[in-house]
Amino acid sequence: MRAFIACIFALAPLVGCAGAPSLEYRRGLAGGDRAHAAGRHAEAAAEYERAATLTEKARDKGRAESLAAAAYLKAGQTDRARVLFEKLAKATPENAYSAGAAFKLAELQAAEDPALGQRAFESMFTAFPSSGLARRALTLALATREEKDGAGAVIQYLDELSKGPLRKSELGQNIAYSLAEAHFRKGNIDRAYAQYVSVANEWPYPFGAFFDDSLYKAAQIDFGRKEFERAIVLLERLLAEHETSSLMGSYHRPRMNVAALQVARIYEEKLDKRDKARNAYGRIYSQFTTGSLRDDALWQQSRLYRADGDESAACGRLSKLVSEFPDSRYVPCAESTCKDVTRPKKSRAPKECHDYVQRGYLPDLTRPIFGDDPPPVGD
Repeated sequence: MRAFIACIFALAPLVGCAGAPSLEYRRGLAGGDRAHAAGRHAEAAAEYERAATLTEKARDKGRAESLAAAAYLKAGQTDRARVLFEKLAKATPENAYSAGAAFKLAELQAAEDPALGQRAFESMFTAFPSSGLARRALTLALATREEKDGAGAVIQYLDELSKGPLRKSELGQNIAYSLAEAHFRKGNIDRAYAQYVSVANEWPYPFGAFFDDSLYKAAQIDFGRKEFERAIVLLERLLAEHETSSLMGSYHRPRMNVAALQVARIYEEKLDKRDKARNAYGRIYSQFTTGSLRDDALWQQSRLYRADGDESAACGRLSKLVSEFPDSRYVPCAESTCKDVTRPKKSRAPKECHDYVQRGYLPDLTRPIFGDDPPPVGD
């Protein structure tokens, strides 16, 4: 027992501990590393391949063969690299290098023949749906299929995949979201909308990688159809998943700031609910404490208070803006608007209040994320 414990806590390179690679194997890898660093890639490949023969452990053998295949590629010996990649990809049972080898094989085939590459990528993500590379393989395969046969062919293919075992795999949500995107590109707006919402429902936050994007894009479709209240419901659902931490503050996902801004502007510009708009701008300031729109939110709140004749509240917002964001572009405008607001001495804000700031420069909500034109109303 004492000897076993001593072995467990010894340094990994020591020979004799269960699971540690043999000395000869490690020497073989070291020789390959030296040759690789010197740019002698053919020599490195041979050393790595020799090291693979010095171990019976599948993981160690797979590592050495993977290094050898990569070195053969660098040496320009593509055929030899392909043999090793095929061996790794078909290993039974599969090892930690099988998925990467299958992906590399597909890349090599795609470089020679896009159609063959497409099928190879499809085989790769079907065989290894849990691999991180499976998502990339899916994207590349779909892009080639669409380039050859159009978005309709992609939709048909994804429909078939979504009815098979891959739907319950780690790749399932990628397939479902890709289907929504393909419907949109094809102009099937109703189907795209239903699919975006379905993705958000089936894979909600925090497990859904496309939860935010799906809700946001569905909201843009609602916006284009002038379904403003329904767009707000979707955006609010996105914003509701707002985590906080006592150690690191809040977690702000990429869509959250723009979603919160859209809610505020829809209330003001499309629904004429200025009180709700003020509250929505206030949320941007108070909740998104690491976001870039906080001074914008205070300025917009002040503008709305002034439109309602509440100069005290308007100047209160601007006073906070100048105090907390002394370098903001709004500082000179705040000074010229409220007599009791004065820029801090160390402010690096512009000296003059520019017209474009007074007019407002926030993005035009009639130009959604999909492009310059609003999405069509239906299929």
